[in-house]
Amino acid sequence: MAHDEAERFDELSVADEEFGLRLKALETDLVDAYVRSELSGETLDRFRSHYLTTPARREKVRLADTLRTYQQRAARAQPPESHRRWLTMTAAPRLAMAAVAALALAAIGYLLVEHALL
Repeated sequence: MAHDEAERFDELSVADEEFGLRLKALETDLVDAYVRSELSGETLDRFRSHYLTTPARREKVRLADTLRTYQQRAARAQPPESHRRWLTMTAAPRLAMAAVAALALAAIGYLLVEHALL
C-alpha cells in the first residue's frame, strides 16, 4: 500500500481499537502465510520488500517460524492413543482406576504375606 494509506491505517488503528485489533489479526495472518510459504507472486515480493524492512517485523516472522516449527514437532511427537485417552480422561475415572489399582496391590500384598506365614 502507499505510504499515505499506511499512515492513515496507523492513525485509525490508534483511534479505533476494534480496527486496530482487526489490523493486527490481518498482520498475523499475513506473517503466518509467509512462514508457511503460502505467499507467491506480487504478494510475496511486496511482503519481502516492504514488510521485512524493519527489525521488529523480521523478529515477528522469526517468532512465527519458530512457533510453526515447534507445532510441527509437537504434532509428530503425539503420545500413543492409550496414553492420550488417559491424559484426556476426567479426574473421576482416573481416580477410580487408581483406587482399583491400589486395592489390587493391597490384595496381592496381603496374599503374599498370608502365604509366607503358612
